Amino acid sequence: MKALSKNVFVLTIFMLVTLFSGCSSKKEVKLDDIEYVVLWEQTNNEDYMLNEEDLKEFIKLYNSAVYSGDGTGEGGTPEFGAVIKFKNGSFMRINEFCGNQRTFEITTHKENSERIEWFYAENENLENFIFEKLQQFGEQTGNENNNN
Repeated sequence: MKALSKNVFVLTIFMLVTLFSGCSSKKEVKLDDIEYVVLWEQTNNEDYMLNEEDLKEFIKLYNSAVYSGDGTGEGGTPEFGAVIKFKNGSFMRINEFCGNQRTFEITTHKENSERIEWFYAENENLENFIFEKLQQFGEQTGNENNNN
């Protein structure tokens, strides 16, 4: 009986630590699983494909984002975002969440576009990275971005 109580205690502590550590059910993205990542913005009809160096930084920033709840459908039309296309045909949309700064609405999809997950994550550095890259791409193509 003592062993059972000890196991319950250890399990309870583990669950509390997990709950308060900011862990989430979102899956970490692995560079080897990605076919490409494109950035987009409402003010321009072009998508901007990230090069290998930028792709590595984007994935690092995405993986450090903090889960902030399940998707609810609140907000409005996003002004910018990214799409991660995986080698297995599935994809992930990472969109600006209009209801909150530094928050992204993230959806994962099967290759047939059926949604698998819908959640929010926060990362100001990811937001800044996307703004910076969109600005650079806009300057290169003559379509300057006014998001800043």
